[in-house]
Amino acid sequence: MPVIICLSAIFFNLVNGYVNGRGMSLYADQYGSGWIYKPTTIIGLTLYIIGFIINRWADSVLLNLRKPGETGYKIPYGGLYDYITCPNYFGEMIEWIGFAIAA
Repeated sequence: MPVIICLSAIFFNLVNGYVNGRGMSLYADQYGSGWIYKPTTIIGLTLYIIGFIINRWADSVLLNLRKPGETGYKIPYGGLYDYITCPNYFGEMIEWIGFAIAA
């Protein structure tokens, strides 16, 4: 992997983490004490958890495609892989949508 890709990923995550943390801390006093029971928070957290489960499941399928020492190209089957090409990315999109709704 080229070093620039690794550095770009580190830079993106640092900026993304800062922007999200800064934005949430600036507006934290506007939420009030009952924010956890609001429908947007519940829907957002539910979507986030669903996306997280999809993402983790899809990653585990990919990690277990080949047995140790085995080489070659493998295609994952079953579950969401029967309907979409990259359910791990789909799960991550669902996570971010849930985060946006909850925040």
